[in-house]
Amino acid sequence: GDALHLLKLILTSQTFQELLIFSLLQNIIACILTDCFDR
Repeated sequence: GDALHLLKLILTSQTFQELLIFSLLQNIIACILTDCFDR
């Protein structure tokens, strides 16, 4: 129960979501850049 509650807190925390979005954006940008360089 405690672990699940902790996980929910982490997943709903603003900072975690911002970090997640930031890393996703970084991955997308990296993909775009490498695609450009491959052509």
